[in-house]
Amino acid sequence: MKTITYSLTFHNTHSMMRSLLLTAVMAISFSVSLSAQNHVGTWTWTGQDQEGNDMPMAMIIKADNTYQIDFGADGNPELHGKYTYENNTMTIADEVGDCKGAKGVYKFVVDGDTVTASIVSDECPPRAQGSASMKLTRKN
Repeated sequence: MKTITYSLTFHNTHSMMRSLLLTAVMAISFSVSLSAQNHVGTWTWTGQDQEGNDMPMAMIIKADNTYQIDFGADGNPELHGKYTYENNTMTIADEVGDCKGAKGVYKFVVDGDTVTASIVSDECPPRAQGSASMKLTRKN
């Protein structure tokens, strides 16, 4: 009788350990997948200046729902604003500059270290003009 009880207890413990291990592996895989798809970070791309010359650009997206745009990617952001992000859609509003307060809505699809950003609508014509569709690369 003790052997059967011990055997059943061992089997249940072994089964429970396997379930816990499987759950832990799935949770780790899920969190790694989520972090790989995270929109927060520094994203870079090449834009054009007013003369049409290539210019490095950076968008710093923070977890506190703020962003900065750095023309020239020199570490001195010229624009900043607030955003919301839901279902691969980012809505932005600059807090300074020509587009101050104008809302822009963009499809913002993260795929690992790449983002495809496509304009849905933008109340600021100059911002909309240069943003039809862009590929951005994660810097960090």
